Amino acid sequence: MNESPFLDLINAAIESRLRDLMVCLPGKVIAFDPGSQMAQIECGIQKRINGTFRTIPVIENVRVQFAGDGEWYMWHQIQPGTEGLIHFSQRAIDTWNDQGGPVAPHELRMFSAEDCYFVPGIRSAPRIIPEFINEGVGLSSYDGATRIHLTPGNITLTAASVEITSSTLTHNGTNVGDTHTHPQGADSDNNSQQDTGGPK
Repeated sequence: MNESPFLDLINAAIESRLRDLMVCLPGKVIAFDPGSQMAQIECGIQKRINGTFRTIPVIENVRVQFAGDGEWYMWHQIQPGTEGLIHFSQRAIDTWNDQGGPVAPHELRMFSAEDCYFVPGIRSAPRIIPEFINEGVGLSSYDGATRIHLTPGNITLTAASVEITSSTLTHNGTNVGDTHTHPQGADSDNNSQQDTGGPK
């Protein structure tokens, strides 16, 4: 018995099903809502439909990743054009998005364009980081005008101005914030002097 036609049918069916699965694709932000922290995302790779490659319709309400836990988080602006990676969930995520989990999926769809997350930072060649510093860790604007760079034992800060909001500011244990005063010795008549006020 020749199994080749049968196997061909099976392989064709598997390939057809795989073509419909959404697993992981690069993409970019079309719009971002800071309130919900969700974005409209466009896939960066087109899909072949009826023999023609076409751009996949923009995906609405995509949760954007920001690193952190229940007490601390990191954030950065998300502008249209921000590139990254789109992950498509194995199950429907609507209920989890609304409530957290564990929860049962409200539908049984799998690997759907409706169920995805966006991780910013995966860049195509035209948008790679300029003058990349492969040492330590840092934060920087693309033009390098504003930057903080940490290397072992050192912090380098580049900025036109620095604003510090703090109840106290110390240097080697000495208060150097806006509440510090300077003690005054006795005057020429040996009278003690009041401390000066805070810095002007």
